[in-house]
Amino acid sequence: MNTPLREAIQREIGTRKELRAASATEKSAESSPELEFHGTTAQPASQAPFQAETRSAPEGQEVSGKGQGALGTAGAPARFLGHPLPTTRSGGREIATARGDNKPKRKRRAGRKLTERDKELTGFLGISRYLSREQIERLMFPGRVKSRSSIRLGQLTKQVEGQPAILKELGYATNEGWTNVFALTGHGYLVAQEWLGKRLLKVPRHDVSPQFLKHSILLSELFLGLVAQDGKHPAKIPQNFRWILGEYLDLPFSEYTDEDRNQRRRLQPDAVLEIASQRARFFVELETGSATIWDQEKLTSTLAKLNRYSEFLTGYAGNVHHGDSSTFYSRAFPDAWPAEVLFVTLSAHRRDSIHAAQKKWKARGEGEDILVRSMMLQEASLALYKKIHGCSPGAEPPHPLGTKPSTGTKEVPDAATTEQEERLRPGRVAVRGEQLIRLESLLREVQEVMAAMKGQLIAAKLPVPPAPDVSALASAWRIYAARARRALAAFGINEAV
Repeated sequence: MNTPLREAIQREIGTRKELRAASATEKSAESSPELEFHGTTAQPASQAPFQAETRSAPEGQEVSGKGQGALGTAGAPARFLGHPLPTTRSGGREIATARGDNKPKRKRRAGRKLTERDKELTGFLGISRYLSREQIERLMFPGRVKSRSSIRLGQLTKQVEGQPAILKELGYATNEGWTNVFALTGHGYLVAQEWLGKRLLKVPRHDVSPQFLKHSILLSELFLGLVAQDGKHPAKIPQNFRWILGEYLDLPFSEYTDEDRNQRRRLQPDAVLEIASQRARFFVELETGSATIWDQEKLTSTLAKLNRYSEFLTGYAGNVHHGDSSTFYSRAFPDAWPAEVLFVTLSAHRRDSIHAAQKKWKARGEGEDILVRSMMLQEASLALYKKIHGCSPGAEPPHPLGTKPSTGTKEVPDAATTEQEERLRPGRVAVRGEQLIRLESLLREVQEVMAAMKGQLIAAKLPVPPAPDVSALASAWRIYAARARRALAAFGINEAV
């Protein structure tokens, strides 16, 4: 080989040696422990046998098979004296492993705890099914800022620590904006069922449409208007009256038509209100004005509702010829409380229209034995509140709040054997059934005689003296006499025992 070529090869070899030496020097500077920290010279570390050439750990660090596997214990002491952070024996400092074992362990949360107010809220939703945000704030968060109710409602509508949500949020649009509505989830109904006890509660299969959601909120407004509230504390589930949604009830009856002489029907009011202290029951129908009044062909018309109530309340469910004079109402409600149909409207015009239709309907001889009233929402809330609590809203009730008033009178210890021994309930008058029937017949005869005498005076062109109008009184006695006939017929007797 010639001299120039040999010299070139030697120069290339030398250059490569210099590069390797420089590279080794830089790597030694990065990994060698022979550096000074805080002015202290590092000491050489001991090496385990047969590990002088190992590359499984950085140079100058010991690889141990004890403790946590091949990487050693994470809490090893510092390899470099004076360094504030111990090494992890895995190529870094504990600051690079989120403080290692010194990191405080995160406490596991206990989950969402339901308060008494939360359970009361589920009870109210179990009874009314839907409540708007404004109604919940007024009912359960009186005098509190809105953010407090928003935070709690948000917590109840979410799954927390594996616990399912209690509430779900719905809504509908109005001219004023969006209205938030809350309802119970499946788990929420379980909580409400446990809180309400043995009360009637049915889990709906699906939610109503947004069009009917507003109707439900208005019906809930009537219910909340009957609940005693002091404006300072969350409301409690009422114990002195019972509110039952119509969808929770099964009220069958039969209606005779030309096509089908015994057509099966089902009565479904918007709600039923029961006041035990008054022994009264109200079938509530909320009239928003969307349905017609006189079109009998439409099932939602007011006239069609009146016909259904007349058939349900007074129609015979059994065979009268075989002595079964029970009605559909008496079979559904054996307590024999008097029932009243209450139409609740949002405007005075709708109220007056229903009242006029009711008068024409009764003038045709239909529904004489049923009691029907039409009132505005505010009027109905005030009248029913007074009947339930004995005072106006905001006034001090005659009995302490939370105590249950007496729902009846003392029982007569011994049955009366004669008419003279009959004992009357306080505030009531007991009249024998046959006496009601005779009095009703007498009033009817008197009314016929007075009409005949008036006709004779007019025919003779004589002055007709003013006479009292007993038509309203006679109509009321006809209702009582009809009840007396049904009660006597139920036992197959003509006179009360």
